[in-house]
Amino acid sequence: MNREKSKDNILMNSLDYIYNNGLENFSMRKLASKLNCQPASIYYYYASKEDILNDLFFYIHNKFINNIELILDKDFNIETFVRFVINNALKNRKEYIFLNKYVKSSFLSKENFKLSKSMYQDLYNQMTTKIEFKPSKEDFLILIGTTYQLIKLEGKEKRDIDIELIINKLVKMMEVN
Repeated sequence: MNREKSKDNILMNSLDYIYNNGLENFSMRKLASKLNCQPASIYYYYASKEDILNDLFFYIHNKFINNIELILDKDFNIETFVRFVINNALKNRKEYIFLNKYVKSSFLSKENFKLSKSMYQDLYNQMTTKIEFKPSKEDFLILIGTTYQLIKLEGKEKRDIDIELIINKLVKMMEVN
């Protein structure tokens, strides 16, 4: 297996492990056990658990930004954006839960936090040049908070939620502000 495929395999298995067992329980030894290999095999690609977490953070982060850039090329409006954020989060549940846990952890370095903030600011600037409104920070926080609550739902709770109604209410809220 080539180096990139091996690194991707380590990242995806790390994501799966963290989703099922929690960030606080993640270790190189436990990941090696999940991969049925020796920890040295993982250390060949990554010097530390923090390196894996940082790579995973930027992998997910870049995937999210690339997806938003794709919709920016289309007929972009408030509804398109809200629908994208919610549907993308529901489709990529593991990734969003990881991001939420990671940014609250001690693993996110100041440098990576600054870089992430800069990337989102650039994206926000691109987005607001494509649409006629400038969403408030509060609107974004409500959208992100609502999205996170939706991805935490499981089973019957999830089936009972009317996603379209939530999207419509968020769009109306953002249009008013």
